[in-house]
Amino acid sequence: MASKPSQLRLTYFDGRGRGEICRLILAHAKKNYEDKRITFEQWGEFKPRLFFFLQITLADIAIFDGSDWISMVKPEELDKYPEIKALRAKVASADGIKQYLAKRKQTPF
Repeated sequence: MASKPSQLRLTYFDGRGRGEICRLILAHAKKNYEDKRITFEQWGEFKPRLFFFLQITLADIAIFDGSDWISMVKPEELDKYPEIKALRAKVASADGIKQYLAKRKQTPF
């Protein structure tokens, strides 16, 4: 059973900037969301909590996910690609991802 979706929250500076496209998309989709606006002073305390400051990019996560099937079906194949193995270890060790993987349901695919 899928878990109940959490309330959407958009956190961005108190201005249009790069956050505006997200607001427009959410408005077009008629989605309710919390529009949390922060000041530049608040940015310093907020910044360390963002995943991209942990040196893990969306591309890293996509490679991790894309190589997951190989790691399940033929893990020795990844021995040919030490960079991908190292990246997988880095992504899997990120706190939030590590917690998710520990409780993720095991499925055949």
